[in-house]
Amino acid sequence: MAQIRSSDVPAANLKDARDAVRLAARGGADLVVRPEVTHCLSSSRRHQMEVLRPEVDDPVLAGLREAGADPDGQIAKRSFLVAPDDAIVARYDKIHICDVEL
Repeated sequence: MAQIRSSDVPAANLKDARDAVRLAARGGADLVVRPEVTHCLSSSRRHQMEVLRPEVDDPVLAGLREAGADPDGQIAKRSFLVAPDDAIVARYDKIHICDVEL
């Protein structure tokens, strides 16, 4: 498990996540699991819509693939399984996303 403290700045989160993945790989890890909200942790839906990108344009996903949001405009809580050759071999979208006002 590669734990990081996510912020609302995806580029900073990418750096921290890549460092954690590389450290785990150097330690012999064959599988590295990251927590939800690695990309952006923000209570502002507007900010999320500004900084989060669809899978094909996502610089955080691209950056993590190098280290070892949906077409309809919605934000998805999506997990990826990335192989050692950087290929995405599986995707999983969290089924019960709650849009509630707290």
